[in-house]
Amino acid sequence: MRSFEDILKEFEQFFKLENDKDNSSGRLKARDINLDLEIEFMEAIKGVTKQVQYSRNELSDASKEPNKRPGQETVYVRKTITESCVIPKGVYDGVTLRMAGKGNASTLGG
Repeated sequence: MRSFEDILKEFEQFFKLENDKDNSSGRLKARDINLDLEIEFMEAIKGVTKQVQYSRNELSDASKEPNKRPGQETVYVRKTITESCVIPKGVYDGVTLRMAGKGNASTLGG
C-alpha cells in the first residue's frame, strides 16, 4: 500500500511545472506537448510534411499586457493549433521530433 506522502508526490509531479529554466531570461518553462504521429513506411524513407492539430494553453490578451497590474491574475485560454511538421527522411520507429516554441504558455512567461 502506498503512503500518503507517495500519493502527494505523484500529485505534485502531475501538476508541477518543469524546473528547467531558460538561460537567457531565468523564466520557468511550461510543460511540453507530446503527440503520437503514424506515418507510412515510404514516408519514413523519403520524408514528408504532415499537418498536426493539437490544443495548448496560451496567455489571454489581457495577461499579455506589458503594464499588467501587480496581483492581477494570469488567465489562460485553450486554443487549437494546426502546424506543419516536417518529418525528415530516414526516421525510425519511436523517434522524438522537437518543435521549439510550440508548447504551452508558462505561468511566468517562459
